[in-house]
Amino acid sequence: MAVLGFMHIRSISENTLRQFVRFGMVGVTNTLVSYAIYVAVLQGFRIAGVQCAYDYIVASVTAFVLSVLWSYMLNSAFVFKKQRSFLTVLSEIAKSYISYGLSGLVIANLILYALVDGLGISAYLSFFLVLVVTVPMNFILNKFWTFKA
Repeated sequence: MAVLGFMHIRSISENTLRQFVRFGMVGVTNTLVSYAIYVAVLQGFRIAGVQCAYDYIVASVTAFVLSVLWSYMLNSAFVFKKQRSFLTVLSEIAKSYISYGLSGLVIANLILYALVDGLGISAYLSFFLVLVVTVPMNFILNKFWTFKA
């Protein structure tokens, strides 16, 4: 029995590891999409000659709103594969926005603000530094809440 229990725990761990790797792959594409939107908004401010003290926060929120939907679609199809009803999909999208809202808007922007305004690090580089905290947090929230079996 102990051997079977160990094998079961091991298979769960291997499945979780596979999901985390896939989540990372989706995250790479999501980061590229999000960063492209982030840079486009920052450059849009500059090209339009609009002076905004917190343009990087506006860019971050815009990138968040658009990239969460992108991420949900890829995670749903590629990472946490399962059959679901239309209402379940709507529920998962809402949960995805809530979980990413916590890490992608609140925590990410607090860290972003600290890095840019507090430490004087480039807004472009800080975008990537924030990922060290938000990627693991997003995986846990998605696995155990958004796409919970």
